[in-house]
Amino acid sequence: MQLEMHEAQLRSVSERDNKMNIHKRTLFSLVLLSIGFCAAASAAQIGLTPSTQTIAPGGTASVDVVFTGLGNGVAPALAGYDLLIGYDSAVLQPTAVIFTSRLGDVANPAEVLASTNLFFPGTVELAQVSFLDAATLFGLQGTPNPGFVVATVSFLGIGNGTSALTPSYTSLADEFGNGLTASTAGASVTVSGVSTVPEPSSWVMLVFSAGLMLIRRRRS
Repeated sequence: MQLEMHEAQLRSVSERDNKMNIHKRTLFSLVLLSIGFCAAASAAQIGLTPSTQTIAPGGTASVDVVFTGLGNGVAPALAGYDLLIGYDSAVLQPTAVIFTSRLGDVANPAEVLASTNLFFPGTVELAQVSFLDAATLFGLQGTPNPGFVVATVSFLGIGNGTSALTPSYTSLADEFGNGLTASTAGASVTVSGVSTVPEPSSWVMLVFSAGLMLIRRRRS
């Protein structure tokens, strides 16, 4: 009964978080549209680094989301994006997204809005919209050359195998709200080895064995 109640609570939390992220995505779309979205040519690239890494089951892999071909103190700068990173949900599980300050202080909604969505298996979504002026964005994105990191995404290894990490985008905007185009370069994470995290049944056996040892010591 308690297990059923716990599962029901988890479903309720998941449904609530999904609804919140849908609302956030709608807000980001409206903001990008309101600042005048029209396609503009650029030599930008969205990449993930490192390109390859290997971890053990239960280990963590982190990748940086890097923009190149933008910034370096001149137009165009990056003022908004909505990115997707595809992954194999049988091999990896996303655990966290940490934003940098390249589009503004994420703790200050007057500078930048930031959103993540980790609840759709196989896809991580991250988005930011900056309200800073062009000169400030140039300063934030001016170094290092030739690219800058906008976020770091962490994954937990949950099953042996190799997962491609495939970036794509639904929208990119420069400092004036014009649309940008970009090529993409993915990465991969290999999970290999024996899990260091005991299965639930193993935990039960460990606790049972420890209990028997304690009883024997008390009786001896």
